[in-house]
Amino acid sequence: MGELDSIIKRGLDFALYWGGNRIPPRPRVLRIETTNRCNLQCTICDRSGMNRPKETMEWGLFEKIASEAVEFGIPEIGLNRFGEPLLHPKLADMIAFLKVRGAKSVDFTTNGTLLTQDRARDFLEAGIDRIAVSIDGFKRATYENIRIGASYDQVIENLHRLIELRAKMNANTKIQLNFVCTKDTISEVGEFYKYWCKKVDSFFFIPFMGYTNVRGMSTLRIPKKRVKCYMLWYMLVCSCDGRGGVCCQGDPNLDLDIGDLNIRTLMEVWNGPEVQRIRKIHREKRWKELPICAKCDLIFPYTYWLKHFINIYYRIYTGRP
Repeated sequence: MGELDSIIKRGLDFALYWGGNRIPPRPRVLRIETTNRCNLQCTICDRSGMNRPKETMEWGLFEKIASEAVEFGIPEIGLNRFGEPLLHPKLADMIAFLKVRGAKSVDFTTNGTLLTQDRARDFLEAGIDRIAVSIDGFKRATYENIRIGASYDQVIENLHRLIELRAKMNANTKIQLNFVCTKDTISEVGEFYKYWCKKVDSFFFIPFMGYTNVRGMSTLRIPKKRVKCYMLWYMLVCSCDGRGGVCCQGDPNLDLDIGDLNIRTLMEVWNGPEVQRIRKIHREKRWKELPICAKCDLIFPYTYWLKHFINIYYRIYTGRP
């Protein structure tokens, strides 16, 4: 019932704030970029366009951001953005810090390559609410052609071990699998779901989204019409050097910088003039003024995404590739 309540709440928030152009009192989601370093070179990732320094978030900055997030009652806190979170040596400490202070939901998304038994145990003991593992493809060749530098067999072994360890520890952590659907992977959706559906808690079959530096892999025809981006009414991100942003997807250099969280609070940035300017541009559909947004597929009409998910579930339930 808790999961259903959360889905209903998200829907109501979306209608009230995004639909009504009203600013929520706080973001629904905060994504903290614990590091922008990564050990892979995935073909679907916009990191190819990232030219800012490779850094790891310092503990003092994390403590400030995390404390404010809990104080302001932000419901969901994610510990990754442009980078592999397991490259941060204190990731388990970050999870524990948040949970001890009363954070409602803490999660991270990982490529799974570094998810050893010891680290998985540390995360489960720290109280992580959800671990999402990205696996694009059911076949080894498909996966390794996308996740350059990863071993399919190793990631699958790590995931099985995480599932077994969670059961052994009787942990409440949810395990989610993320699968980016491209022209090369979508035919494997059915086999993937059939194999994992009784082993994990949830799936996110992500439609490939074209960004500034990565395009041409979408399974759907790209529409011409655009709509304002829901993230501006839903999410706040913090880069590993403390800059606030509005996009966790296609802004690798944080060109949409909305304020310095080293010296300003989360709420000051969430309601600040910088983000209000971007929201106004989106309401008025002046995309050319924001090149990052103008090239992003996320702001296509939501019928586009509906077609995607209908296609996915058709493949899953019919077994057709």
